[in-house]
Amino acid sequence: MIKLDERQAKAFAIAIGVWLVLSGTAFYLLGKKHGSKVDCSVEESLIAECQAQLAECRSDIEEERIHVISTEAKKCKATLDEYKIIRCKLCAAGVVP
Repeated sequence: MIKLDERQAKAFAIAIGVWLVLSGTAFYLLGKKHGSKVDCSVEESLIAECQAQLAECRSDIEEERIHVISTEAKKCKATLDEYKIIRCKLCAAGVVP
């Protein structure tokens, strides 16, 4: 095993640090250079498709919500009509003033 004195160990550590910084910078620049050539058209088309599906789902949900509200409104109107008929019969019988 090689023994290094303090000065040599410090120089070795600095050399390793410089090498790491330079190699990291090189990898970053290499990735940046290749990143600019990336074609995202497939991903963009998938995003557009998902947005279209989301809009369709929202439309379906809104239609269903309107249907449920309309159905409940019809039920309420029918119940009120029944109550009116019953009240009229009670009024005619003299039970309700």
